[in-house]
Amino acid sequence: MSNQWKAGQTFLLITGASRGLGKAFSIAMARQLSGGDVMYLTARSEEALLITKSDVMMKNDSLRVESFVIDQEKAEKQTYVNMMKNIDPNNFKSAVIIHNAGSIGKQGQSVSDYDEREELCSYYNLNLISVAVLNSVFMKTFAHGRNQKTLIKLQFECMGYI
Repeated sequence: MSNQWKAGQTFLLITGASRGLGKAFSIAMARQLSGGDVMYLTARSEEALLITKSDVMMKNDSLRVESFVIDQEKAEKQTYVNMMKNIDPNNFKSAVIIHNAGSIGKQGQSVSDYDEREELCSYYNLNLISVAVLNSVFMKTFAHGRNQKTLIKLQFECMGYI
């Protein structure tokens, strides 16, 4: 982690934090953060999210960790606004978001097989639209603070082959 993130209080949001890379990132970042820092975790599964939250707290009990059950594919702007409503941007010197929630789609299919509108809308809602909307809410939340903002989108996608 860059030293700039540890220069003062850090706000960190990780989507898709309940398993796999998101869970691993959450635990790894917990080791790097310090007292006064805040970590928000989101995922679809409340049970798995609470396990991640517990694991994070075991690595660093000085963090304030909040968890939010959010299905990024179906989330509306107001869901993100409600999640961020208690954040005072002036309490943080760094604001970081790691977009981990996502899907790589159906593997082994030809691009010509992607002809179902609902399936394509779900894919793009999860991997593109929710990221854009959450980024907007995040940037507006921290627009008036004195903080450095960092956006990270993990991109391991492939919709198919030609």
